[in-house]
Amino acid sequence: QVNGAERSLITYVPPQLQAGQPAALVVVFHGRTNSNEQVQRYMRLEGNGSDAIVVYPSALPVPGGGYSWQDPGDRALELRDYALFDRIVEQFTSDYCIDTDRIFVVGHSLGAYFANSVACVRAEQVRAVASVAGGILPADCPAEVAALLFHNPNDSLVAISEGERARDVFLEANRLEPTGARNLGDAFNCAVYDPGDRDRSVTWCRHLIDHPYGTTYDPHSWPAQIGPYVMEFFSRFTPGTPGAPASAD
Repeated sequence: QVNGAERSLITYVPPQLQAGQPAALVVVFHGRTNSNEQVQRYMRLEGNGSDAIVVYPSALPVPGGGYSWQDPGDRALELRDYALFDRIVEQFTSDYCIDTDRIFVVGHSLGAYFANSVACVRAEQVRAVASVAGGILPADCPAEVAALLFHNPNDSLVAISEGERARDVFLEANRLEPTGARNLGDAFNCAVYDPGDRDRSVTWCRHLIDHPYGTTYDPHSWPAQIGPYVMEFFSRFTPGTPGAPASAD
Protein backbone atom coordinates (compact mmCIF):
# COMPACT_ATOMS: atom_id res chain seq x y z
CA GLN A 1 0.00 0.00 0.00
CA VAL A 2 1.39 3.37 -1.05
CA ASN A 3 -0.63 6.51 -0.39
CA GLY A 4 -3.80 4.44 -0.19
CA ALA A 5 -3.23 2.55 -3.45
CA GLU A 6 -2.34 -1.11 -3.77
CA ARG A 7 0.83 -1.55 -5.83
CA SER A 8 2.22 -4.75 -7.28
CA LEU A 9 5.74 -5.90 -7.99
CA ILE A 10 7.76 -8.91 -9.07
CA THR A 11 10.66 -10.01 -6.90
CA TYR A 12 13.65 -12.12 -7.87
CA VAL A 13 15.64 -13.54 -4.96
CA PRO A 14 18.81 -15.46 -5.94
CA PRO A 15 18.30 -19.13 -5.06
CA GLN A 16 21.77 -19.30 -3.52
CA LEU A 17 21.14 -16.35 -1.18
CA GLN A 18 21.40 -17.53 2.41
CA ALA A 19 19.35 -16.23 5.32
CA GLY A 20 21.18 -13.30 6.88
CA GLN A 21 23.52 -12.90 3.91
CA PRO A 22 23.97 -9.24 2.90
CA ALA A 23 22.33 -8.57 -0.46
CA ALA A 24 22.28 -5.74 -2.94
CA LEU A 25 18.88 -4.34 -3.94
CA VAL A 26 18.17 -3.45 -7.58
CA VAL A 27 14.87 -1.64 -8.31
CA VAL A 28 13.84 -1.71 -11.98
CA PHE A 29 11.41 0.69 -13.68
CA HIS A 30 9.65 -0.24 -16.90
CA GLY A 31 8.63 2.09 -19.73
CA ARG A 32 5.38 3.63 -20.92
CA THR A 33 4.21 0.65 -22.97
CA ASN A 34 6.02 -2.39 -21.53
CA SER A 35 4.92 -3.97 -18.26
CA ASN A 36 7.17 -5.11 -15.44
CA GLU A 37 6.70 -8.71 -16.63
CA GLN A 38 8.04 -7.74 -20.05
CA VAL A 39 11.11 -5.89 -18.80
CA GLN A 40 11.92 -8.75 -16.46
CA ARG A 41 12.19 -10.93 -19.56
CA TYR A 42 14.13 -8.65 -21.88
CA MET A 43 16.49 -6.85 -19.50
CA ARG A 44 18.23 -10.10 -18.51
CA LEU A 45 19.45 -8.79 -15.17
CA GLU A 46 18.85 -11.90 -13.10
CA GLY A 47 21.58 -14.41 -12.41
CA ASN A 48 24.32 -11.91 -13.18
CA GLY A 49 24.71 -10.69 -9.60
CA SER A 50 24.89 -13.58 -7.16
CA ASP A 51 23.71 -11.57 -4.15
CA ALA A 52 21.38 -9.08 -5.85
CA ILE A 53 17.66 -9.07 -5.12
CA VAL A 54 15.92 -7.57 -8.15
CA VAL A 55 12.53 -5.88 -7.77
CA TYR A 56 10.26 -4.91 -10.68
CA PRO A 57 7.44 -2.61 -9.52
CA SER A 58 4.47 -1.90 -11.77
CA ALA A 59 3.57 1.67 -12.68
CA LEU A 60 -0.07 2.76 -12.66
CA PRO A 61 -2.07 2.65 -15.91
CA VAL A 62 -3.10 5.91 -17.55
CA PRO A 63 -6.23 6.72 -19.60
CA GLY A 64 -5.78 5.79 -23.23
CA GLY A 65 -3.29 3.03 -22.48
CA GLY A 66 0.22 2.75 -21.13
CA TYR A 67 1.68 3.47 -17.72
CA SER A 68 3.12 6.36 -15.75
CA TRP A 69 5.25 6.84 -12.64
CA GLN A 70 3.75 10.25 -11.86
CA ASP A 71 0.48 12.14 -11.74
CA PRO A 72 -0.25 15.06 -14.08
CA GLY A 73 1.15 18.26 -12.65
CA ASP A 74 3.63 16.59 -10.29
CA ARG A 75 6.67 18.72 -9.57
CA ALA A 76 10.07 17.19 -10.39
CA LEU A 77 10.96 16.86 -6.71
CA GLU A 78 7.57 15.41 -5.78
CA LEU A 79 6.73 12.71 -8.35
CA ARG A 80 4.04 10.35 -7.09
CA ASP A 81 6.15 7.21 -7.24
CA TYR A 82 9.13 8.49 -5.31
CA ALA A 83 6.96 7.27 -2.43
CA LEU A 84 6.76 3.84 -4.10
CA PHE A 85 10.55 3.65 -4.26
CA ASP A 86 10.79 4.68 -0.60
CA ARG A 87 8.25 2.02 0.36
CA ILE A 88 10.14 -0.68 -1.54
CA VAL A 89 13.40 0.22 0.19
CA GLU A 90 11.66 0.29 3.56
CA GLN A 91 9.98 -3.08 3.01
CA PHE A 92 12.97 -4.94 1.61
CA THR A 93 15.42 -3.63 4.19
CA SER A 94 12.95 -4.91 6.79
CA ASP A 95 12.41 -8.33 5.17
CA TYR A 96 15.98 -9.06 4.00
CA CYS A 97 19.54 -8.32 5.03
CA ILE A 98 19.91 -5.53 2.49
CA ASP A 99 23.27 -3.79 2.27
CA THR A 100 22.06 -0.20 2.19
CA ASP A 101 25.34 0.87 0.60
CA ARG A 102 24.32 -1.14 -2.46
CA ILE A 103 20.90 0.08 -3.51
CA PHE A 104 20.69 0.56 -7.28
CA VAL A 105 18.04 1.65 -9.78
CA VAL A 106 17.56 0.67 -13.43
CA GLY A 107 15.22 1.96 -16.12
CA HIS A 108 14.39 1.91 -19.83
CA SER A 109 12.69 4.67 -21.83
CA LEU A 110 10.06 6.32 -19.58
CA GLY A 111 11.43 4.10 -16.82
CA ALA A 112 14.88 5.51 -17.56
CA TYR A 113 13.58 9.04 -17.01
CA PHE A 114 12.15 7.89 -13.69
CA ALA A 115 15.19 5.85 -12.63
CA ASN A 116 17.51 8.77 -13.40
CA SER A 117 15.23 11.14 -11.49
CA VAL A 118 15.02 8.75 -8.51
CA ALA A 119 18.81 8.42 -8.48
CA CYS A 120 19.16 12.20 -8.41
CA VAL A 121 16.45 13.07 -5.89
CA ARG A 122 17.26 10.05 -3.68
CA ALA A 123 21.03 10.25 -4.17
CA GLU A 124 21.57 9.80 -0.45
CA GLN A 125 20.02 6.30 -0.72
CA VAL A 126 20.94 5.23 -4.27
CA ARG A 127 24.54 4.12 -4.90
CA ALA A 128 24.27 4.04 -8.71
CA VAL A 129 21.83 4.14 -11.61
CA ALA A 130 21.89 2.37 -14.98
CA SER A 131 19.49 3.45 -17.71
CA VAL A 132 18.84 3.06 -21.42
CA ALA A 133 17.21 5.66 -23.70
CA GLY A 134 16.02 8.17 -21.16
CA GLY A 135 16.46 11.69 -19.86
CA ILE A 136 15.88 13.22 -16.45
CA LEU A 137 13.47 15.67 -14.88
CA PRO A 138 14.97 18.99 -13.76
CA ALA A 139 16.36 18.69 -10.26
CA ASP A 140 19.47 19.39 -8.21
CA CYS A 141 20.87 16.16 -6.80
CA PRO A 142 21.57 16.50 -3.05
CA ALA A 143 24.55 14.11 -3.16
CA GLU A 144 26.87 12.25 -5.50
CA VAL A 145 25.58 9.15 -7.31
CA ALA A 146 27.32 7.03 -9.91
CA ALA A 147 25.66 6.65 -13.31
CA LEU A 148 25.87 4.30 -16.29
CA LEU A 149 23.86 5.76 -19.17
CA PHE A 150 23.23 4.19 -22.59
CA HIS A 151 21.74 5.99 -25.58
CA ASN A 152 21.69 5.30 -29.30
CA PRO A 153 22.15 8.46 -31.40
CA ASN A 154 19.70 6.95 -33.92
CA ASP A 155 16.90 6.78 -31.34
CA SER A 156 13.91 8.68 -32.76
CA LEU A 157 11.61 8.12 -29.76
CA VAL A 158 13.87 9.73 -27.16
CA ALA A 159 16.46 12.07 -28.66
CA ILE A 160 20.05 11.55 -27.56
CA SER A 161 20.05 15.14 -26.33
CA GLU A 162 17.81 13.92 -23.48
CA GLY A 163 20.42 11.35 -22.49
CA GLU A 164 23.14 13.98 -22.72
CA ARG A 165 21.12 16.20 -20.39
CA ALA A 166 20.92 13.36 -17.84
CA ARG A 167 24.67 12.77 -18.22
CA ASP A 168 25.36 16.46 -17.54
CA VAL A 169 23.15 16.48 -14.44
CA PHE A 170 25.15 13.59 -12.98
CA LEU A 171 28.46 15.18 -13.98
CA GLU A 172 27.49 18.30 -12.07
CA ALA A 173 26.23 16.31 -9.07
CA ASN A 174 29.52 14.42 -8.94
CA ARG A 175 31.63 17.54 -9.45
CA LEU A 176 33.15 16.22 -12.69
CA GLU A 177 34.37 18.22 -15.65
CA PRO A 178 32.54 17.54 -18.96
CA THR A 179 35.87 16.84 -20.70
CA GLY A 180 38.53 14.18 -20.50
CA ALA A 181 36.36 11.07 -20.56
CA ARG A 182 38.32 7.84 -20.89
CA ASN A 183 37.11 5.51 -23.65
CA LEU A 184 36.60 1.94 -22.41
CA GLY A 185 36.80 0.33 -25.85
CA ASP A 186 33.82 -1.96 -25.27
CA ALA A 187 30.90 -3.04 -27.47
CA PHE A 188 28.76 -0.12 -26.29
CA ASN A 189 31.27 2.64 -27.08
CA CYS A 190 31.36 3.66 -23.42
CA ALA A 191 33.50 6.43 -22.01
CA VAL A 192 33.92 7.07 -18.29
CA TYR A 193 34.31 10.33 -16.44
CA ASP A 194 36.19 8.94 -13.46
CA PRO A 195 38.04 11.01 -10.86
CA GLY A 196 39.51 7.87 -9.33
CA ASP A 197 36.45 7.45 -7.11
CA ARG A 198 33.97 4.87 -8.45
CA ASP A 199 31.11 6.39 -6.46
CA ARG A 200 31.49 9.62 -8.41
CA SER A 201 31.95 8.07 -11.85
CA VAL A 202 29.67 8.79 -14.80
CA THR A 203 29.84 6.35 -17.72
CA TRP A 204 28.29 7.53 -20.99
CA CYS A 205 27.66 4.96 -23.73
CA ARG A 206 26.68 6.06 -27.26
CA HIS A 207 25.91 2.55 -28.43
CA LEU A 208 25.17 1.79 -32.08
CA ILE A 209 23.12 -1.38 -31.74
CA ASP A 210 20.33 -0.62 -34.21
CA HIS A 211 19.02 -4.18 -34.50
CA PRO A 212 19.02 -5.51 -30.92
CA TYR A 213 16.68 -8.41 -31.68
CA GLY A 214 17.07 -10.02 -35.08
CA THR A 215 16.57 -7.94 -38.23
CA THR A 216 14.09 -5.39 -36.88
CA TYR A 217 15.46 -1.84 -36.82
CA ASP A 218 14.83 -0.54 -33.29
CA PRO A 219 17.54 1.74 -31.87
CA HIS A 220 15.30 2.64 -28.93
CA SER A 221 15.20 -0.90 -27.53
CA TRP A 222 17.25 -2.37 -24.70
CA PRO A 223 20.02 -4.54 -26.25
CA ALA A 224 20.16 -7.98 -24.65
CA GLN A 225 23.87 -7.67 -23.87
CA ILE A 226 23.30 -4.66 -21.61
CA GLY A 227 21.77 -6.63 -18.70
CA PRO A 228 24.93 -8.56 -17.76
CA TYR A 229 27.00 -5.38 -18.32
CA VAL A 230 24.80 -3.45 -15.89
CA MET A 231 24.97 -6.11 -13.20
CA GLU A 232 28.75 -6.37 -13.56
CA PHE A 233 28.91 -2.59 -13.14
CA PHE A 234 26.88 -2.79 -9.93
CA SER A 235 29.05 -5.64 -8.63
CA ARG A 236 32.08 -3.33 -8.56
CA PHE A 237 30.68 -1.29 -5.68
CA THR A 238 32.14 -2.32 -2.36
CA PRO A 239 29.75 -3.95 0.09
CA GLY A 240 29.02 -1.87 3.15
CA THR A 241 27.53 -2.68 6.52
CA PRO A 242 23.99 -4.13 6.30
CA GLY A 243 21.45 -1.89 8.00
CA ALA A 244 23.79 1.11 8.12
CA PRO A 245 22.68 4.43 6.61
CA ALA A 246 23.59 4.72 2.93
CA SER A 247 26.73 6.70 2.37
CA ALA A 248 26.56 9.87 0.26
CA ASP A 249 30.26 9.83 -0.53
